[in-house]
Amino acid sequence: MSHILIGLALCAGILLYPGALTLLAASFLLALAASPSRWASSWSWGDPGRMLVPAALGSLAVVPLPWPGSPLRALSVGGLTQVGIGGLALTLLGLLGLDLLIAEERPHRHIRVLVSATSLAAILILAEVLAAPDWTTLLATPGPGAEAGRVGLGLICLLAAPWAAGPDPGVEPIEACAWAARMSVALFLVFPQVVGLPVWEGMGAWLLVSLLLGGLWGGGRRLLSRGPQTGLDRSRW
Repeated sequence: MSHILIGLALCAGILLYPGALTLLAASFLLALAASPSRWASSWSWGDPGRMLVPAALGSLAVVPLPWPGSPLRALSVGGLTQVGIGGLALTLLGLLGLDLLIAEERPHRHIRVLVSATSLAAILILAEVLAAPDWTTLLATPGPGAEAGRVGLGLICLLAAPWAAGPDPGVEPIEACAWAARMSVALFLVFPQVVGLPVWEGMGAWLLVSLLLGGLWGGGRRLLSRGPQTGLDRSRW
């Protein structure tokens, strides 16, 4: 019976709350805002399997986060509420898996992997310093030092996205998925108050930030492309 309850809770966490469907919605909004003029032609959904692996890895990254109303937080079977399911390790492995897939198709692969691993290792270091075994404890640890560390890591997680998750979230679905997953981690680190929001407000915040971040990134790249240079050289990314 315990195994059945654990399986049902995992399915609910993946499919109903911050799982694959919401991750794809966040990725779509980010891509739409980053490249509104060409998203329809760039996003090819003809092959459903194209997003299967990114959605699976992205779900592994976001499900362990303490989303509002997540059934995983209420799961008491075998003391799993105290230790968390997957916790920090599962989130970071999911993000690293996405980043490695993207790095395979981009120049400067070793630098990209280094940036990804460094940004993710920084989160583990903060968790070790704060003696936080899971996301809930990491986000709830009081004190100005803990708060400054969380905000700094959230910004680092986003600043590393153009390298670790790729520079084209408006063109490549897998990159949009990686950006959206990283953004969910940054959202919790910078605004841990998200944990206390109602379910739909928490999901809405994720989707709204996706739209805003995509617009900022797309607008910034368009401004740079109109500068002294004739355009952006993607090979340098």
